[in-house]
This record gives sequence, C-alpha cells and structure tokens, in this order.
Amino acid sequence: MPVLFRFPVYIIIVFVSCFSLSAQDTIRILFIGNSYTFSNTGVSTPELPLRLKEMGTLYGKTILTDFAGAGGVTLEKTWKSGKAVGKINTGKFDYVVIQEHSLGTIRNNEKFENYARKFSDLISENNARPVLYMTWGREYRPEMIDTISYKYIKAAKELNAILAPCGFAWGIAGSEYPAIQLYWSDHSHPRPEGVLLNTFVFYNTLFGEIPPEPLYKFEFKNLKISEDTARMLLNIANLATKEINYQMDNQL
Repeated sequence: MPVLFRFPVYIIIVFVSCFSLSAQDTIRILFIGNSYTFSNTGVSTPELPLRLKEMGTLYGKTILTDFAGAGGVTLEKTWKSGKAVGKINTGKFDYVVIQEHSLGTIRNNEKFENYARKFSDLISENNARPVLYMTWGREYRPEMIDTISYKYIKAAKELNAILAPCGFAWGIAGSEYPAIQLYWSDHSHPRPEGVLLNTFVFYNTLFGEIPPEPLYKFEFKNLKISEDTARMLLNIANLATKEINYQMDNQL
C-alpha cells in the first residue's frame, strides 16, 4: 500500500514541476507604440517584437508578443483609442512595453509623464511589469538624446518601471561607431542595423546579458548585417544597459 500511495503523488509532483517550468519559459509581451516598434515590416507583423521572438528561440525562450498602436501616434492617442487598454485588461501579459512618440519628451513632456503613469498603473493592476522603451534623437540632432534619456530615466524611477535604453545605445553607436548605419534616409526610422541594436537592448534588459555565441543576426530584403557589425552592436547594447542601470541607481 505505501508504494501504491507514493506513485500518484510522484506523478503529480512531476506534472506540477513541468507546468511551472513551462510557464517560466513562456514570456508574453505587449508592445504599445508606433513605427519605431513596427518598422520595417508593418503593423500586422511589427519588426521589433518579431526579432525579439526570434532571438528568444535562439536562446531557448518562448516569447509571445502582441501589438497595439499605429503610425505616428503618441501615448495619449493610444490610450484614448482604447485598444491598448483593452489588451492590458486581459491580464495575460508578463511585460507591457510603453513607447511614446519619438518627439514626445521634447514637445510635451508633461503629457508623456501623464500617460506613461496611466499605462504603468493599469499594467501593474493587471500583474504585469511596465517597460519604458527609450527612443533616440534624429540623426541630424544627436543632442536630443540628452533630454530623451533624462526624461525616460526620471519616469522609470518614478513609476518603478523597467527601462530599455535603446536611445542611449544609439547615442553610443553614433559617437563611437559612426560608420554603422542605423538610420534610413529619413534620419529617423531604424534600418535593420538599428532594429538589431534595439533587439539586443531589449533582450539584455529583460533577460540578462546576451552570450557571444550563438550570435543572433538577420537578413532583411537581401540587406545582410555582417558578423563584425552584429558583434559591435551587441557590445554597444551590453554597455548601454550597464550604464543606464548605474544611472538608474545613482541619479535623480
């Protein structure tokens, strides 16, 4: 009888353990934003979430993503449209990424702070973590990143949010590796190299430093990113994440 009693308990323990492991290995992320999130593949298959999923597969993580937003929108417009709010209220996400319009902190920081707080509070109420997606300055106005980074760091600290310092990484790349082309000809939106840098930053921010092997890179419409460039972008992402974590702990 003792053996017969222990057998089903063992099965239950194994089942629970496997279920817990599976739950931990599947991460659900909602992205809220505009073309800085979905460029270059469009709203129906937004590129940054797509590349993050691919990188997760490479490193053994199942990442499920969703998107709410449209081209050129601010956080205010996204909030008022109701689509993102409805998705958050499903309560099925582990992280929700908040991306303001690229000029939002420059033109109307008060609205950025207001709607970042609205989203952050709603996200927390639904048992997810808010992640602020720091954008970058225009190619011809690199000094914009000083204001953008300060405002995002300040908001992240006040909201107890995670900060993905993509814009800070772009600033490092522009000053230290100017030969790497991150911008398309509009001097604003990311080329594949810029998307790869953003992907590295997000993965590092959410899951820890990325191992050097295997190296993640991708090809977009026959535009190939060399291994040397990919490794430089990986190093930039690691550096930016470490620096922002230091600033989050020691500034403001």
